Amino acid sequence: MIIILIISLVTSLNTEIMFSNAIDDDGFNSVAPNYDYRATGFNPQMQINKENVNDLELKWVHAWPLPEAIDGIEPRIGSIANPIIVDGVVYNRMEDLKISAVDAKTGEEIWSFQADPYLVNVEIAKRNLPVNLDFYPSLSSHAHSFSYTENMIFAPWPNCQVFGLNAKTGEIEFRLKTPTCKDLEGNVGLFKGLQSSGPVFDTNNRVLIYGTGGREAVEGGRGAFRGYNLDSGELLWTFYIMPPQDVGDPEWTIRVADKGWIQGIKATEIPEDVLRNDWGECPDNCGFGKGDVGIGWGQWAVDEDKGIAYLATGNPSPSWNATYRPGPNVFSNSVIAIETKTGNLLWWHQIVSHDLGDLDCSWNTVLADVEGTETVFKLCKGAYLYAMNAETGELLWSTDYHPHVKRGNIGPQPNFDFALDPMIKEDMNKPWVSYPNNEPNWRKESGGAESDVAFAYGKVFSTTYHKWSLQKITAVEPSMRNSWGRISLYSEQEFASNATVWAHDAATGELRWKYDIDNVGIRGGVTASGEMIWFCDTDGVIRALDEENGELLWERIQGHQCPVQPAFGADKDGNIKIFSLIGTGGILGRSEPIPGALLAYGLPENISDRIEENQVEVFVEKEIVITKEIVNPISYIILGFSIILIIISGLIFRKAKN
Repeated sequence: MIIILIISLVTSLNTEIMFSNAIDDDGFNSVAPNYDYRATGFNPQMQINKENVNDLELKWVHAWPLPEAIDGIEPRIGSIANPIIVDGVVYNRMEDLKISAVDAKTGEEIWSFQADPYLVNVEIAKRNLPVNLDFYPSLSSHAHSFSYTENMIFAPWPNCQVFGLNAKTGEIEFRLKTPTCKDLEGNVGLFKGLQSSGPVFDTNNRVLIYGTGGREAVEGGRGAFRGYNLDSGELLWTFYIMPPQDVGDPEWTIRVADKGWIQGIKATEIPEDVLRNDWGECPDNCGFGKGDVGIGWGQWAVDEDKGIAYLATGNPSPSWNATYRPGPNVFSNSVIAIETKTGNLLWWHQIVSHDLGDLDCSWNTVLADVEGTETVFKLCKGAYLYAMNAETGELLWSTDYHPHVKRGNIGPQPNFDFALDPMIKEDMNKPWVSYPNNEPNWRKESGGAESDVAFAYGKVFSTTYHKWSLQKITAVEPSMRNSWGRISLYSEQEFASNATVWAHDAATGELRWKYDIDNVGIRGGVTASGEMIWFCDTDGVIRALDEENGELLWERIQGHQCPVQPAFGADKDGNIKIFSLIGTGGILGRSEPIPGALLAYGLPENISDRIEENQVEVFVEKEIVITKEIVNPISYIILGFSIILIIISGLIFRKAKN
């Protein structure tokens, strides 16, 4: 028996050595919501490919439990967070904020973590921090993503805190010394406590970057990015993304105009009277209730070699009524390049100026090398895809999806589906979309895009969707603390929705192909892997398209809506799986909320064996030294020792039998 246990231990050790050697190059680990720390959304694995995609089968289903509420917060249902896969473990976060670790091979839970009251106490947070956690449904129980680095899972919490959990055990090993919303100069408003995505990291300079979540209402606070020491949690720097709310700053935008762009125009070329007193002139347009902005949710990109983070911001608030926030509202709806060590501004580019429709620049911010040019790609909810020079922020090309999203129909009337001109002061001071009237009007939900993009195969892949809803603008006086500036109205008119997957040449923006779907929406965007483009829709169908031409190669009905795109990663045996979420709350007007589940797809075992054999043959044919790197010399010793033990065991068994 002892000998058998030794053999099992040796075999397990050998498997772990083989797995750790393989994960570097084969897409085994998806360490970020969009695969890597540049947020490309491209997993280079080729185990699952165009030739064998139709052999995929459902491997397991891990059903999510009903919400487990933090005391004092009404939780949402299910999960909308992109899974992270590391060393054969799938990590996920629920809308009730619980974090789970699941065995990628079996679907069995390894550990879970929910913050105890001594870690997240809502009543103490409301007394000591500028937060509002009382509204329903709670935006402080809304988790779009989380993060991983150096064997820790990092996630934000409603008390403006970020905890780092040991990825193997789920035990807390890190926390911020200063909460993200504490001691912000010039702040007179309140925050929602938790911004719904995870932090990003520069491990070379030992910096964690996060910030404050916008309240998106009258009472919102002064937003900021903050840099923390990755080892100690000490606050290093603060970068504010709007002027002080108490006294304002008439030179706020003028002071940084030489480093910035607004909708492709150099900010220094915009008339100074448009930029002066951005966000409002005091005392009439500053003070409590006169505007706010938070950091954008979604994964940001980091260039650790250069020490630069490419961050994105949310929409200005109140979201639909800008009576008390005139001007472009810099740095809302923007991409911002900063030095990770100091927080110093390098450049900024505002993609949607003076937003009147909740068109924030959330979801991922991609950093890519395009034919030798470092390029930043960003799709904002206004359905504008921008490609910017990563060194200067200058616009390289952009795509306005609006005419195509409508599919030849200008939409119901009246609607005000157009961008404002940052060169015209009247546009930058417009209070609301239908001004000077306040008639009910039609809006596109989330502006036409609610998704991540992917960079792969020399292309940028994106998605849009189109769904109309009727609204009416409402007042945003300081006494109306929870007002967003609009209400939804019922209408007997129904307009068909649609969605599209787009493929653009990454260097030029030229459209290569598009794939249209009617009567559904797409939320979450796409993942590129195995020379295919993967996505889900609001009817619960997961699809794979040929990256070359957009041809449908594979699809599967999953039974409920998909909140985000699939993720790829390997189990502990090195077998690539596809992980897809279903369920959660009603998305884009679809199904009723349910807890849902995490689904895992993979190839049949015999196909995996053939793939492994083919890979070994290729390695041997190309260069024998590669085989030596994959099979560690220690493995030969272990293998020989195992054979000796097996022989001894056989002799002992034979002698005992005699």
